[in-house]
This record gives sequence, C-alpha cells and structure tokens, in this order.
Amino acid sequence: NGDPGIDIYSLFSLPPRSLPTLEAVLRYSGWKDVQSINPLFHGINGKLSQENFRRILSSDSLLVSAITRTAPQSQSLIKLYKQNHPGGLVIAGGPDPTFRPNSWIDVGTDIIVMGEGEETLRELTDKLTSQDYRNLDGINGIAYRSNGELKVTHPRRLLTGDELGQLPQPYYDQKTRAGLNVGVTETTRGCPHDCDSC
Repeated sequence: NGDPGIDIYSLFSLPPRSLPTLEAVLRYSGWKDVQSINPLFHGINGKLSQENFRRILSSDSLLVSAITRTAPQSQSLIKLYKQNHPGGLVIAGGPDPTFRPNSWIDVGTDIIVMGEGEETLRELTDKLTSQDYRNLDGINGIAYRSNGELKVTHPRRLLTGDELGQLPQPYYDQKTRAGLNVGVTETTRGCPHDCDSC
C-alpha cells in the first residue's frame, strides 16, 4: 500500500486489461467466486482498503499481475498474504515475474505464469483442481519451485489472432466502470516499436 509510482499511464484513467481479461477467462471457465481488486477503483485514495485486505487475506488463492514499477508493492502483498494464509496459493504473472522469476519465488509465490496468461491460467486451474494437481511439468509457460529448485517449463507459444479474438471480453465490475474516463479497444498485443532500450 505504498505510494503509487508516477509514469505516463498515470495521466489517464485507462481501464486495466490484464486482470479483467484473466477474470473473464476464469468466469467463462465456471469459476464464480473471483474478484479483481485494483486499489485505484476498489480502494480508498488509490490504496487498498480494510475491506480489500479482508477479501485478499481470506481467499484460498491470490493471483497477482505486476510490472516492474509495481513489483515491490505486489511482493509485499504476497508476503502479507502468506503470513496470514500459509496454505494459500499464490500465482503471479506479468512482465516482472516473467523476467525475474527467482525474486518472486523467493517472496512466497508458488507458481509464476510466464508470458501470456489466458490459456496458461485456464490449463493451470484445471490441473490444480484435478487429482493430479502436483505434477505441473506438462503445463507450458510456468515456473515453480519443486524439491527446492526452480523449475521452468517449456515456453508457451503466443496466441494467434484467431485465438485472441475468441477470448472473452474483459470483466469490469461496476466500481471499475464508474472510475474510467476513457475506453480502450485492443487490436494487437505487444509494443509496436523496436527500441534498443528494451
């Protein structure tokens, strides 16, 4: 619940897209007790509220998406969650966990979704609710700790244009919709530029 970082994205109330899309994937797959919590829309003055913390800390699973700017706050949340819910499952994804999996495993993350998460999350939740939930080797695009070692599975291929078009629309709850001042339509994924800095 630290101070939010300021960057170009802070100038607009753009709707978040990753978590609402993943929430839609889970809901479409039959999961009912799913809630995306974004402190900008669900918190108080851009910070998580006590109600948010109650929901997070009482959940069986915590899924976190982070860019590098938000990694410290997200990792602190994971530590707090694990202190309060040692048996809870933490799954992290997004650019920072994808490129720095060790730092996320070290703070208590159980599974990292690397790269695009829609198909990986759907396959992962199916596996975790099956009788063979301990064997994650067959799921492409994840990293996890097994017997004290970080295991990284084969990278998952990117979704095709047709597959992207078949994803459910992002799920925006009433609080998120009320806090937006602009709409976004995604027609492609990734950055169109070829900067040397990246």
